[in-house]
Amino acid sequence: MARPAAAVSLPVLIGGIATTVLTLGLTYWLSARFGFNAMGFYAWYVLPIGALVVGLLAGSGYGIVSRITGFRIQNRTLWVILGLQVLAYVAAQYAEYLAIRSGAGAFPSFLPYFDETTRLINFEDDRGVVGQSLGALGYGVRLLEVLGFVGGAMMIPAGMRSAAYCDACGRYMASRALGTLPASVKARRTWGKGAEEKAVYEAEQATALAQGQAVHDHLFTLAESGDASAFAGSTRLMAEGTKDASKLPTRLQVHLASCPTCRRGVLSSQVLSGQGRGQTTTALSSVPVAPDLVRALDA
Repeated sequence: MARPAAAVSLPVLIGGIATTVLTLGLTYWLSARFGFNAMGFYAWYVLPIGALVVGLLAGSGYGIVSRITGFRIQNRTLWVILGLQVLAYVAAQYAEYLAIRSGAGAFPSFLPYFDETTRLINFEDDRGVVGQSLGALGYGVRLLEVLGFVGGAMMIPAGMRSAAYCDACGRYMASRALGTLPASVKARRTWGKGAEEKAVYEAEQATALAQGQAVHDHLFTLAESGDASAFAGSTRLMAEGTKDASKLPTRLQVHLASCPTCRRGVLSSQVLSGQGRGQTTTALSSVPVAPDLVRALDA
C-alpha cells in the first residue's frame, strides 16, 4: 500500500535552511576576511556563475535530507523552497548591512544603503581595470545575482522530482547502468568518397542500429515476461560488450532503478549519439521490473 504523500516536509526544509545559513556565512566570512566576493563572478558580464555555485551549495541540504528521509520533493515543496531562498538572499544582504552599520556612526537605513551599494556596482576586466559604477543598471546585476542564487539552490531539489521513486515504500530507488548496446559501426570519413561507398557505409549503420534495437527489445521483453534467469544472462552479455560499444557514435544504454526495500524496479533505456560535449541523449523505453528479476541480477 502506497504511503500518503505529505505536501511539505519540515526536516527537508530545515536541512536546506541549515546548508543555506552555513554557505552564506562562509561567503560573508570570505568576503570580510579576504575580500573574496564569491557571488561576484560573472561570465561575459551576464551569467552569474558565482551566485549559481553558491546557490547550489546552499540548496544542497534540501536534496540530502530528501534522500535520507525518503520524502519526495514535488511542486508545492519547490515553491516553498523558492520563497525561502529569496528570503535567504534578502536576509544575507540585511545581515551584511547590520555588520557594517555596527562599526559606524551615523548610517543610513537599509533601503537607502541597498540602493547606494547597488548603484555603485562595477566590473573589473581581465587586466584588473575597474570600470565605472553602473548606476541604475546595477539593479540588473542584482536581479541576475538573485536569479543565479535561487536557481542554483533549486537545481538539486528540482532534479530529484524526476528521480525514480518507490511509492509503496516511500523511498528513492537506487539507479545503476546495466550496460551499453552497439547501435552503429565505427565512424569513418565518407567525405570525398564515391556514392557507392557512402551507400555501403549508410547500410552498415542502418544494419547495426537494427541489430542493437533487436537485442534491446529482446531484453525488455524478458523483463516484462518475468523470466529472471534469461534476463540476468542477457544483461551479463550486454555488460561484457559495454566497453567497445561505448566508443561507437550511436549506442543504447540500459539502466535499472530499484527500491532497496521491496526490490521492485524500473528498467529504462536511452539513445546516446555522439561523444564528449557533442553527445545527445534521447529517452527510449521504460518498463516496470519484478523483484525476482532485480534479485537475479544481484545473485
